[in-house]
Amino acid sequence: MKTMTLFAGVALLLGAPLMPACGVEVAQCRLSDEASEQVLSKSKDCAMGQVCVKSRLSTEEGEPANLLCAPESNLCMPLIETCAKQGKICSVINGTPTCTFNTPVDMCAALSCTAGFHCEIGPQGPFCNQNAGVPNGGACTGDAQCSSQKCGNGTPRVCVKSCRNDGECNTNEWCNATASGVLGECLGDLPNDNSCDRAGQCLSGNCASLICKPQPTTTCANDAGCPNSQWCNNGTCTNDFALDSGPCTRNEQCATNYCSQTNTMCKVAPTGGNCASHKLKVPAWAQFGAAVGPLQGDVRALYSVNTTTGATTAMGRTLAMPAGSWLQLCKPGQTVGCYAPGSDMLFCPDAAAILLNGTQSGSSYVAGGTGRNSTTMVCNAPVVDTALLAQVMAAITAPAGQEVTALVAVDADCAANLLVVRK
Repeated sequence: MKTMTLFAGVALLLGAPLMPACGVEVAQCRLSDEASEQVLSKSKDCAMGQVCVKSRLSTEEGEPANLLCAPESNLCMPLIETCAKQGKICSVINGTPTCTFNTPVDMCAALSCTAGFHCEIGPQGPFCNQNAGVPNGGACTGDAQCSSQKCGNGTPRVCVKSCRNDGECNTNEWCNATASGVLGECLGDLPNDNSCDRAGQCLSGNCASLICKPQPTTTCANDAGCPNSQWCNNGTCTNDFALDSGPCTRNEQCATNYCSQTNTMCKVAPTGGNCASHKLKVPAWAQFGAAVGPLQGDVRALYSVNTTTGATTAMGRTLAMPAGSWLQLCKPGQTVGCYAPGSDMLFCPDAAAILLNGTQSGSSYVAGGTGRNSTTMVCNAPVVDTALLAQVMAAITAPAGQEVTALVAVDADCAANLLVVRK
């Protein structure tokens, strides 16, 4: 059969065969009805070693697809010359050879790869390549085969979600990672009477004497009604979460006495060397810090503070789940993970350290609760006690060049809390 080379787009429109510069013959083809929805398929119109592939002259939405024969090893072959005449190159996008931009910075920006694929720059330009590794649920024999880098130990073995601690697993799951840093997999929580080494492994949330046991039935009204190693969970005293376990919402739920508001997991409380650039001398007040439960809601509205008048002004922005140092006053008999009046609390204002409100006499707070407008149902502007605020700010020691300023964060419950940030 004779072949000929035509200018860009003409061969595609007239149905004539196309001869690219390398001398490989390319022709139009047809697909059977059952293969018409596929990107490429075998066709009797194509020679041995070729497939019938859908191709496009541009990435524009609505661009019609043309069916051309192409070598299985190089789907772009029929479009190389045609794309070049448009000042473009051919790229395989989700299995379809397409004329795309020729500017290197635009190569991957012009592609939109489907899930499980990513953009790479190959000899013929950018293309969507399948992500390396077997996806979760696929068969495997070793960790290196999986995109998650974890091949489960079940029968049959399949790729599973990897984890470093319980916090990276779903509710009612725990992570079997080792202390040496080897990735683990998320496993279902254990029913009662199974061996355990922490509460996070048990469905009941209670690991007693290395065995999962039902929760004790001690009733409580608040955390103060439970032993130091437990917290009040809807009227029932529950064992504290271990390090890197949770989810938690307040310090009293953690064996470490510190619940990270960044990821709602129990962590080591901030101390020297752990984001501790600033120091607060804990006031000897009746109440101070997170002594009465967590902030409400996920987002706080921020207000600037006039330290002379106490007036606050909405900043027009919010803070989601504030992180950082939470001051916890020691409970009676408690000495670890808490602060006594006069002690030094180390904190980091870069982490948006929330210093919960205190009251010197039991009546006036640094930033009082705002209440809610009965008409608009929006929280009112917070009120600041400038004398108490001055005491708190004077009790903070900051390194040279790292001064701090005060803001007020109002939560969904219209409670106002002091927020200390770096200037």
